[in-house]
Amino acid sequence: MGLKEKLRDIPRSPGVYLMKDGRGQVLYIGKAKDLSKRVSGYFKENRPRTRRQASLLEHVKDLDYVITVSEEEALIYEANLIKEKRPRYNVELKDDKSFPFLKLTLGERYPRLIISRKRLDKGARYFGPYTRVKLLRKALAIMKGIFPLRTCRKMPDHVCLSYHLGQCRGPCIGEIDEKGYSEIVRQLILFLEGKKIRLLKELTRTMNELSGEERFEEAVIIRNRIAALSEVPGKRLREYSGYGDVAVKLKKLLRLPRLPLRVEAFDISNISGKQASEIGRASCRERV
Repeated sequence: MGLKEKLRDIPRSPGVYLMKDGRGQVLYIGKAKDLSKRVSGYFKENRPRTRRQASLLEHVKDLDYVITVSEEEALIYEANLIKEKRPRYNVELKDDKSFPFLKLTLGERYPRLIISRKRLDKGARYFGPYTRVKLLRKALAIMKGIFPLRTCRKMPDHVCLSYHLGQCRGPCIGEIDEKGYSEIVRQLILFLEGKKIRLLKELTRTMNELSGEERFEEAVIIRNRIAALSEVPGKRLREYSGYGDVAVKLKKLLRLPRLPLRVEAFDISNISGKQASEIGRASCRERV
């Protein structure tokens, strides 16, 4: 398939694109919220170009792309591919001192994932650099929901809001042990390394094993992690991420026979508190 045909077939999806020369050598790697719009824009005749862009397009004979579920994920993949391929036209990342990294504090008993501009901690692992700080913050927020690691600098003896939002598994109160926490860290590393397909296969296998053992509550958590990584558009991830943890806690707290599919609230302010408990109990029996 020629370059023109490939340009015509590029989907309007978030992802990463790779421009190549006639020998298949990668010349430039970029990310896009809309692959079709971004890549086709390079080849418009009336588009003003810098000298470097003009030189790049003279050598481009082929291209490839990787579809992602969001622009935030594309940012992660772009950094991995640039580090691996070292394309000659990605000059902005050759000097990485001015760009931020993602820092995984592996030297801590329960590691955290944070943004850092300096690589000073030998006990940590760094990913990046990344060119857009605002987009990186959004990506980090999404990852907190999918991979619920602690965010506190000093671990307290009580849970915080992140725990109640399903964005932390509560190592501070022993809700998760080191082995279980380390598994989440391992899965996060696979994602940051751009090995999402491998990660999804592992998660699917784990989910099936848990279901086969009738450990359905744990299987739901894994199922929602899979959905957040593969099916849900980036701007809707917050609706899904962390849901499995919250649903399990609600089931235990309310002593429900099965996991709740939805939660409804009623305004009882107009009855001055009368029969409020009866209304709540009746609602749970009818809705859950």
